[in-house]
Amino acid sequence: MPTRFDSAAIKPAIEAILKEKWVTEEIQRQYARDRVLLALLEKGTKQVDGLEAVFTMRLAPNASTGARGEMDDLPDAGRQTMKKCRIPLSYWYTVCAFSGQAIKASNNSATSLAKIIADEMQNAVEDHKRVENAYLYGDGSGALAQVISKSSNTLTVSNWSNLFTPGRKLESSATKAGTTLAMSATEIVSVNRTAMTVTVADATGAVGETTTGAGDGHYIFLKGTRGNANMGLMGICDDGTFVTTFQGLSRSDYPQLKAKVFGNAGTARNISESILMGVIARMREDGAQPDVIIGTSFQLKDLCAEMHQQRRFIDDTGKLDLGIRGIKIGDGVDFTFDLDCPPGYAFALNKKNIMISEAAPLSFMDLDGNVMSRINAKDAYEATLFHYFNMIAFSCYDQARIEDLNENRVGD
Repeated sequence: MPTRFDSAAIKPAIEAILKEKWVTEEIQRQYARDRVLLALLEKGTKQVDGLEAVFTMRLAPNASTGARGEMDDLPDAGRQTMKKCRIPLSYWYTVCAFSGQAIKASNNSATSLAKIIADEMQNAVEDHKRVENAYLYGDGSGALAQVISKSSNTLTVSNWSNLFTPGRKLESSATKAGTTLAMSATEIVSVNRTAMTVTVADATGAVGETTTGAGDGHYIFLKGTRGNANMGLMGICDDGTFVTTFQGLSRSDYPQLKAKVFGNAGTARNISESILMGVIARMREDGAQPDVIIGTSFQLKDLCAEMHQQRRFIDDTGKLDLGIRGIKIGDGVDFTFDLDCPPGYAFALNKKNIMISEAAPLSFMDLDGNVMSRINAKDAYEATLFHYFNMIAFSCYDQARIEDLNENRVGD
């Protein structure tokens, strides 16, 4: 006979499972796996002061070094150029709701209770991680793409994001800063990656609002992220094209804040080991030491095909550190893929100079002692995952962005 629970014990039992199992085990285990950046980059709280990441960047060396003759005056005293940076953290949330009926139904056995929590929270952590990971490749504005053209409720976009999935809500603004709302939050109805189109429920201004709707050249944002997103690789691996003021400092004033950008004047080309070795060589010339290149799965496919054609032995299923699938380029730099890497781009990184600074690891809100809170006027409870973090760079010169790359896709 299944174990019975007193109904008053159901909510405390769920809270106990959330605290003991999900906070201490499942969340951190799930969060740190599968996604390349989340697995490879250091994560920590040591740079956090309040709700800001505080750290020092070295922007120029001591330039006083010089040879002199006997009894000549010594070089003028010099010093390194150091700047303290204070970066606000970005606040991300996922809210999970449990109806009173579901909670009541789960009191038939401990197994059914755990199953309701497990099914919901496994997917919640995965969904949360997926959105955060996509924004780790952004430029800090929160913009996912620009509108190239609009036909009724169908938007043709400039580039693709894995966050373009039915059910998510988008909004738009005429500027990347997102200061003025143009298209009110509206749900994605369908997508067509081949045609680069996103169809939404309503691309016009909502009834009773002053919004004008999406227009050509507008920037598309996930609902609520305008001005609230974290920094990502597109902003870190940049020469000022996307982000002119980085971590509070002007890239035009400090050359060390500029990353290398390797393009092809807007003409797409196939990725190759030769292109990547040229990037690595140029970076090393400036004293940079890239240790990983992250691209897309189809770029990895093309590299593997090239190496097979050159009759070089490779293991297509080879794994790098932490079990991430990839291959070695040239004299040992790892190339791997991330499903959220923007199509047409790859990033050459020095991992030790980029980190995820977080006030605390992804966890549940429970400062009042309760993980579950009653939803007002509803027979339901909710639990909220939260993560306060930002991606910071201790240097940019030893990072690089490779662009104008073909995506030789199959299966669309």
